[in-house]
Amino acid sequence: MSTSLPGDDDAAALLAAALDAVDEGSAILDGDGRLLHANAAFRAAGLDPAGLAPESGVDRAREVDGTTILTVPPAAREERLYREVLDRLDEALAVYDADERYLYGNQTFHERYAHLPPDREIVGTPFVDMIRRAIRAGLPFELDAVTDLDDYLARRLEEFRSTAIGESERLTLAGEWNLMRLRLSPQGHRISTRIDITEQKRAQEDLRRAMERLETEAAAQASYVAKLSHELRTPLTAVLGYGEMIEKEALGPVGPARYREYAGLIVQSGRRMLALVEKILELSRLEAGRVEMSEARVDLVDLLRREISMVEATARENGTLLALNLPGRFPALRGDPWLLRQMVLNLLSNATRFTVHGTVTVSLRRRPDGGIDLVVADDGIGMAPDILARVGEPYFRGPGAPAGSDPGSGVGLAMVKELIALHQGRLAIESTVGEGTVATLSFPPDRSLEP
Repeated sequence: MSTSLPGDDDAAALLAAALDAVDEGSAILDGDGRLLHANAAFRAAGLDPAGLAPESGVDRAREVDGTTILTVPPAAREERLYREVLDRLDEALAVYDADERYLYGNQTFHERYAHLPPDREIVGTPFVDMIRRAIRAGLPFELDAVTDLDDYLARRLEEFRSTAIGESERLTLAGEWNLMRLRLSPQGHRISTRIDITEQKRAQEDLRRAMERLETEAAAQASYVAKLSHELRTPLTAVLGYGEMIEKEALGPVGPARYREYAGLIVQSGRRMLALVEKILELSRLEAGRVEMSEARVDLVDLLRREISMVEATARENGTLLALNLPGRFPALRGDPWLLRQMVLNLLSNATRFTVHGTVTVSLRRRPDGGIDLVVADDGIGMAPDILARVGEPYFRGPGAPAGSDPGSGVGLAMVKELIALHQGRLAIESTVGEGTVATLSFPPDRSLEP
């Protein structure tokens, strides 16, 4: 755009500077419509003086000695900015006044409803007539727009007039899903938006089907594991029974003492296998969501005293000290006693198995929020970060078990995670290689019962 004014150069520069300081946009055209000057506000509006439309907010009426003066009020510049922003939305947006008459549609709206003429030709059209135009143009509306048009129009008008402004999802005859929103402005204008969510709905449906398939596969796997566990458990029980009879010489002497030793080893191995089968079966039940809780009032102090005795043999073999740090008076816990025992025993077994000539400490503490933390800490071999990140995955067994110790089944901590989740709590594990591991069972406050 030119910025020259006829006349004295200094006077022209002074006038140009003065016009640039005015908030109202202005431009000066000569008698042939050529631009002589446009101030900063006019240029900022991005307007082209040639062929300005009446709705642009530009006033062409003032003429002085054959020169046309164009002005753009600040409000018109703001309106242009708002329109530019709205035209860049992916949503089709339309605005209606309090009398249900069409006022404005953004660029996406006109692209979606290409049958509509420019806004200046349809401003004031009633909402229902806008729908009729779209139906006549053959746009893909809902099924009832075809089967019962009057009922469809009545329903849409009732929704449009509703004070319960909200959103809804619509499936069109063309198989498209639209998310429709209706908002009410303080001035009573209704702002209607529509966006195509077909891809999102298809992705949701694919995800739903995948989840159903996984649930079906998980149920089938759980059923298979349960049957397999039962088939293994039956002969194992028989092996254990006969092994114990031989070990105890129930039917008379078995001859060399070595035979009794072998029978003892058979019984010991059989019990270990049976325990593993039981763990796998229990984990499969948990994963399938088939474990029901039987809640009761549980004295945690008494429970820990009893359960720590179950790992005394392992601790003795490893030269490990077992320490109880328990308060004399402590809240009871609302939970399933058997499941709580399983959690505690698994944590204690892990701690004693991976601690040689060290200490395993069990403690209880009350959190400020009223919840309970049950902590099993050891100063054993600890775990590297990459191993710690996978702890709790079903059947994952990390390397590094002390020589001669049972490496574990990879099931125990996975069970603990599932069991603590049934109690609305969580398992947290911290560990450092060479320094030990701290496992914490955190129970929510509403499971604490005052002593």
